[in-house]
Amino acid sequence: MLFNSRGSIISLIIFAIYFLRYEYKMLIKNKLFTLVVLLASVAVFFGSTYRVYGNFDFYKEPESFQVENITEAVKGITKNKDTAKVFLSFYIQDGYLMSWDPTTDWRLDIWQDVFYDLKEKNRLLTGYGYKEIIPVMLDPTAPGRLGRDGLNENVHNYFVNILARGGLLQVFMFLFLYLSIIKFYKKRHNDYKIFMLLIPVLILSSLDVTMEGVQFPFIFFTYLGYSLREGI
Repeated sequence: MLFNSRGSIISLIIFAIYFLRYEYKMLIKNKLFTLVVLLASVAVFFGSTYRVYGNFDFYKEPESFQVENITEAVKGITKNKDTAKVFLSFYIQDGYLMSWDPTTDWRLDIWQDVFYDLKEKNRLLTGYGYKEIIPVMLDPTAPGRLGRDGLNENVHNYFVNILARGGLLQVFMFLFLYLSIIKFYKKRHNDYKIFMLLIPVLILSSLDVTMEGVQFPFIFFTYLGYSLREGI
């Protein structure tokens, strides 16, 4: 997971923190079971780490020379440009937030292009609608956005997709939906365990393509509805 989707790891850590926050009494009460699961988890962690990386220093050689060349080129730009101030792997150049990491940089470029294109076309409030591919995905100066098979239409960000399709009006509607869900859950179950489901999923979906498919949203909203009635 760490090598293939860092967003998944971030969401998993957040879920684990919330789980420990709400279920620590159960874990303490079942000490033997907790210990067995912990030891098994450690064994699986080291086994899977070695299988993916071939070592335990969490470094894997890039599988593509193209990715390596892009990374080196970006590093060169940040060293030569006085305007590029690097923080972690991020820097700002020509008004865009960019990253040394090729995948992160690719997605940041799309998300910002969506915003600027909407603003330029005076469609920031209403969006593009649902009858066409989001225009920036067809940008001839960035052909890689369509993927290797030329079929990718996803911006890899749940909220950017909402913005692109329905503008700020739709963004506010979705935010109101989730705030209403939190309020309803708190009133019905008198706690905020719903965060254990909502926050990891929304963070993951803000970094990847999950909500732009079919299966994931179906499972998520089905379980969300069940949780509102039965609790988590």
